[in-house]
Amino acid sequence: WLPIVNGLRSDNTTDIGDSSYRIKDLYLSGGVYLGGTGSDNKISDYEQGTWSPTVTSAGGSATLSNGSGLNHSEGWYTKIGRMVFCQFFINLSTTSGLSGTILISNLPFPVGDLLSNTGVDGYGHFNYFGNLNTASSTLTILLSGGTSTGEIYRIGGSGTTSMTSMTDSNITSTTNGRGYLSYATT
Repeated sequence: WLPIVNGLRSDNTTDIGDSSYRIKDLYLSGGVYLGGTGSDNKISDYEQGTWSPTVTSAGGSATLSNGSGLNHSEGWYTKIGRMVFCQFFINLSTTSGLSGTILISNLPFPVGDLLSNTGVDGYGHFNYFGNLNTASSTLTILLSGGTSTGEIYRIGGSGTTSMTSMTDSNITSTTNGRGYLSYATT
């Protein structure tokens, strides 16, 4: 179907529906172009789903997963084009096998390695956390391109402004938290 005005093909003159007469569903076999016709304007993928975050560490051998080291873990994601937005909840039941820097692992999609001159290609934050072994005011998650993991950093208690890696000595067997992540995939 091509728009026609006065018997001639027309560009940028026809709406599909309006605020009072909306179209219910639209089924496409390809993508949709928003705001232009270039490939940068094409959205060809949208999905929502769940994922199972795990907790690992840089120096340890353990992978804590739901029912095995984690009392509970769950995650939800929305992927629009190559952008991924995640929410998650983790609740530890042990720290056994963790050593060194603590990581959130098993992201729903690999982190794209898109930014030059940096190892950080995505980020996130805990908007709630509890039962830490060390006073912390903020927990940030930095995502490295080419991986499916994020390294947790902490800002200490009162008066501290610099970030340091969250390690196994900073957590307990009842540490828990909720957070979000945002990144571009490959």
